[in-house]
Amino acid sequence: MPEDAVVVPLHRIHLAPQQVANIRMGDVPQDAGDLWFLYCEGDTLYIHRSRTGHCVYATDLIALADGHYLVDSFRAHPHVGPQDPGERLELFHDLLGWLAGL
Repeated sequence: MPEDAVVVPLHRIHLAPQQVANIRMGDVPQDAGDLWFLYCEGDTLYIHRSRTGHCVYATDLIALADGHYLVDSFRAHPHVGPQDPGERLELFHDLLGWLAGL
């Protein structure tokens, strides 16, 4: 993720431990039709375009005392992926929800 990444605040997204376990498993593209490569390093989720390898989004999974997690913002590549703020937010939500099993 470049230094000039756009930080996008979110309404807090609360995730159950099983949802975070799903996120931590990530998703590796299996064929040319798979558009995204998603993986975690520590408590950070990275979302890359599979064809170009560009990191489009990154977000931190914030651990809460009760075992749940919180996502309250994400970082977006300033020149890759949707540039419209609404489209950027919608795509991030869709990808996070798909990976978490929401």
